[in-house]
Amino acid sequence: NKKNIFKTFLLVASNPIHPLNANLMHNYLKDFSMKDRDVWFISLLNDIYLDYGINPITRIIDWSWSDEDKSYISDESLLLNSIVLSWFLTTSNRKLRDYSTKALISILQGRITVLLELLKKFKGIDELYIQERLFAVAFGVTVRTEKNIGLKDLGEYIYGSVFDTEDVIPHILLRDYAQSAIDYISYLGIELDIDFEKIKPPY
Repeated sequence: NKKNIFKTFLLVASNPIHPLNANLMHNYLKDFSMKDRDVWFISLLNDIYLDYGINPITRIIDWSWSDEDKSYISDESLLLNSIVLSWFLTTSNRKLRDYSTKALISILQGRITVLLELLKKFKGIDELYIQERLFAVAFGVTVRTEKNIGLKDLGEYIYGSVFDTEDVIPHILLRDYAQSAIDYISYLGIELDIDFEKIKPPY
């Protein structure tokens, strides 16, 4: 059944050479409209998450959130793991959304290039829960970074995708997270090739 299939996906999600890794799950889920996907996917996630004991969802979150040294983990594996955590953000379970958000900030700390790839991966996907939380993650990772490598590219990408568009996404929290990330990058003394007037409300 679908539950067992997705549990298998989750078990091998971060393995770059496995054919059933997170890329397969991502490509499958992104082709649904939000309405059609939510009909079955949210209940499926919640069902797996609420299984008694350790399950694939809690295992991924616990490992991502742990203090275990992840410097040896490749960018590709971390991106795959982050893709799965990002899809957890669709859930109606607030606890799972919050845990997944914190896990993403933890796992992407110091990996700005991976964060940027993740944002690009989910660009245009019709799911405001994911979009809002990913820009919250971007802000969280930005303020916790110890090196400035990649922050210029990140700031300019956030500006281009959120503010320098014909129709700014009508989500105040998302825009606030995006503006806060850009403001912090600028505060660090990094020059961004953007129009700062565009990131200030009203939009």
